[in-house]
Amino acid sequence: MLSVILLPMMVACGSDDKEDIVTSPDSFIIGTWHSFKGEVFSNGESTIVMIDKSGAASGAYMEFKFEKGNKVTGWWWAQDSYNLSHWTEGSGTYIIKSNVVTITDVNGDTVDLIYNSNDETLMLRSTPNVNGEYVTTNIYFKK
Repeated sequence: MLSVILLPMMVACGSDDKEDIVTSPDSFIIGTWHSFKGEVFSNGESTIVMIDKSGAASGAYMEFKFEKGNKVTGWWWAQDSYNLSHWTEGSGTYIIKSNVVTITDVNGDTVDLIYNSNDETLMLRSTPNVNGEYVTTNIYFKK
């Protein structure tokens, strides 16, 4: 009698077994992401700059390599105390909550990247005070 009652449930669940197989929701992040576009908002105006490793805006070029196990390595241009630019590397960990990827470096400093699933980009936003004015800069990354 029990098997007759359970039979409809097993038949009903049998066809949707494949739908239960889900890849990790965080798998989108795995790989190397590089900056490709910057957007600067200042004095009510917006300026878009294309970024590449060797072009005019190469100083804004960055890469992040996200690995399984929540490990991240990043590379960017930095100026040293002699005002010389050089390629710098840093590492840390990351966590993902909803569409926000938070990177924590070895010093405990954090930065948030926003994932846009529509165009599959990450965005890093900073709003520094430049000469008394807050300037918002968005840097976009893609794989």
